[in-house]
Amino acid sequence: MHTHALAVRLAGVAFAAALASAAPAPQAATPPLGGLPGAGESPIGEITRGLPDVSLPRSSTGNLPTRYGLGQPVQVGPKTAALFCNLRVVGPNRSDYEDGGDVFVFDNLASLGTAEPTPIARNERVKDSTTGEPRFIVKYPTCVSFWPLEARQPDGSVHPGAGKGVAFCRALSFVGSGDTLPWEFFSKPSVQHYVEVMYLSFDGRQVSVVKRDLIPDDPGWATQDGWHIAAPGLQPAIPDGNDLLLALNAQKEGKAGTGVCRFRFAGGQWQPVAFTRVTGGCEPSLVRRTDGSLVFLTRPSEPMDAKRIMLWTSTDSGATWRLVLDAPNVRPSTPVSVHATPNGRIFVLANALGMTSPDGMARWWHRNRDRLVMWQLAEKAVQLMPPQLIRDCTEEFGAAPDQAMWYCDHPVSATVRLNDGKWHGLLAYRLMAFSTLGEKVAEVPTPQTGCCVEEVPSAQPVTPPWHF
Repeated sequence: MHTHALAVRLAGVAFAAALASAAPAPQAATPPLGGLPGAGESPIGEITRGLPDVSLPRSSTGNLPTRYGLGQPVQVGPKTAALFCNLRVVGPNRSDYEDGGDVFVFDNLASLGTAEPTPIARNERVKDSTTGEPRFIVKYPTCVSFWPLEARQPDGSVHPGAGKGVAFCRALSFVGSGDTLPWEFFSKPSVQHYVEVMYLSFDGRQVSVVKRDLIPDDPGWATQDGWHIAAPGLQPAIPDGNDLLLALNAQKEGKAGTGVCRFRFAGGQWQPVAFTRVTGGCEPSLVRRTDGSLVFLTRPSEPMDAKRIMLWTSTDSGATWRLVLDAPNVRPSTPVSVHATPNGRIFVLANALGMTSPDGMARWWHRNRDRLVMWQLAEKAVQLMPPQLIRDCTEEFGAAPDQAMWYCDHPVSATVRLNDGKWHGLLAYRLMAFSTLGEKVAEVPTPQTGCCVEEVPSAQPVTPPWHF
């Protein structure tokens, strides 16, 4: 089981300043260590590391083999948190094949690995209403907006939406039996696009789905100002007054992008009321600084922007935004997200750029997600501090299985209060091994496969996101 009390200092791996154009060397040796400092050599301190807290699901659609992947920690009660974690179907011809998700309720980190999972979404196998053909609906990772039980409004009164929330995910319907999901299925004209909305409740013991809507993209799940919510971001929602703010993708009248959606409790449920577009891209994330301002980051989608870290800020609760940092060519084109420690220090997590062979002649393209790196934001200037190593899969676990590559990606964070009465900065991310042969093999399950939940240390004083 994962041991959070012990923080292990990681050795650094040198960055390559420029990438060589030589052909990839899939079986090349591990590069020498040194040069990149570990996270312990930083104001934030040492982030814990360990094997996955949750790995093997207890149920799946059609009893297909699955593993846990992306996790999202969320405060649900005064001293209780929940981990929303997606299931991923493994095996040949099953790339990007998800199977909904489970939720784990816990009040201390040591018990997370033994918590009872509650399914909140699973894939569906149905018949086409027009043709009678078999179809299967695939449910992708959820993004959660939740106001914890007993959490107060800014004026100290009880919030009518306390103990309630809403989660949503992308859902795609394909023609077929659901035994496999090859890449070619995604480009077929028969694919149907949905957003699945799940209205949540926490009774002090269990998170449950009290209502579920599968909404087609046409007409779509709309805000009051006419934007249609299209896809989740990476971070859970954060409070703003009596409302919740969530980074996500939306579209309106042919215009699409990433931005911030405001959710408000009305009619007995949390509803999206307004969306403010910030930029393009996908998989956005949102955090708050100690001065109350917001920091927004997205994963750029344009080829020329794919390796950038770009930060926007808002000082008016997300109504207007301005770009304050643009750092080019600092990471590979893999997931990137912005985070905050419990005392408000801002940092960015992404994979390391420039994994090359020891002689500098060959780029190991298949190791783009091998290492997870942190850039802290300087406290008195909007600039990234030097990168620091969080995890190095090859250094820790050895070489990936034959013709496979390590993935350490999709970092998500939250500040939660647990049964010790203290605020904890939690960081969740996925560990897996993916085949270099692509969908012919797809994922290769290993003892390291699953969702890791780590703790980010934080000095006092803490800025609590919730008031109980």
